[in-house]
Amino acid sequence: MIIFMISLSLLSVVYMYVRLCRYCTPWLILATTVPRRMADNQTIYVCMFRLPRNRYLAYYLADLVLFYATPLLTASVLYALIARRLLCRTGPVAHSRSRRSTADNSETTTATYGTAAASTAGDGTSSNVQVLSTVYLSC
Repeated sequence: MIIFMISLSLLSVVYMYVRLCRYCTPWLILATTVPRRMADNQTIYVCMFRLPRNRYLAYYLADLVLFYATPLLTASVLYALIARRLLCRTGPVAHSRSRRSTADNSETTTATYGTAAASTAGDGTSSNVQVLSTVYLSC
């Protein structure tokens, strides 16, 4: 079992590095380094765009949509579905009350919706107990 977990972890790390490399690969083509001569006659290399800047708009928009907006929208929809599933009920919740019958002293359970009449043990009087109603979402 431990070998399986290690191999699964290793597979996950390799998968993430492959995705990272795929994400960064276009910059190997779209960027370049050019030498710049400084005031003290020293040469440094500066990373620059290979194409004119206005040609990168499509790449930036595709990057924004694919790697920001799509995951954000997907996560939002999935969390909304999870919240709906957690908050939504398939039917009214039955609250069970146990009460003793004075005639045969057997315990019975009743399911109620709205107001329930529960008798007190011993004296035979009854009182109305308000049961909380369930809020329904359109499921």
